[in-house]
Amino acid sequence: MAKAGKTAPRIARVLHLNRRSGRTAPTLRVRLALVASLLYPAASIQQAGTFTGKWRMDPSQTRQVVTLTPASGPNGLSSPPPPPENFDTEHITRSGDTLEVSQTFDGRTTSFTMKLDGSEQTRVDGELGIIMTHRSRFENGKIIREWKFERDGKVILEGQEVRILSEDGMRQAVDTTIKTARNEAKNHIEMTRVQ
Repeated sequence: MAKAGKTAPRIARVLHLNRRSGRTAPTLRVRLALVASLLYPAASIQQAGTFTGKWRMDPSQTRQVVTLTPASGPNGLSSPPPPPENFDTEHITRSGDTLEVSQTFDGRTTSFTMKLDGSEQTRVDGELGIIMTHRSRFENGKIIREWKFERDGKVILEGQEVRILSEDGMRQAVDTTIKTARNEAKNHIEMTRVQ
């Protein structure tokens, strides 16, 4: 009860200040809500910077579960998607709302970018006739990337990757779901921060 008694005078002071400034309380609330909504995405993208650094894959914490669906082939069998990507290290750098991810395995490095503003990124492989599209966003402390491969206007492969950090920021888990018309694979990879 004591707190309620102290809160009422504070509210009265705010309402009084709003009357003196010519603003009504709802107008002030709307302005505060607008400012908060404009600042929140920037704060979220700033937090995504905690994923930056060099990471080493922990093979003992890597696993894959494949679920086969009825295939359209004559024998009803289909081959599962490839196992989780193997890499020795992963290096993540950040520039604005873009993360650059480089993975190194046996001295070879591959890289990709994630724009955390949710904008669509497209790459075309003319040799294979595949259009690769993906979107990334930072949401509730996680980096979520959704992607698909299309050929001749049909989706042949699609998936989602979710990255999350441990509370101390020293471990990163990457959970990936890959879907084809014939099967679904769920991969789990854990990494330890090196730098």
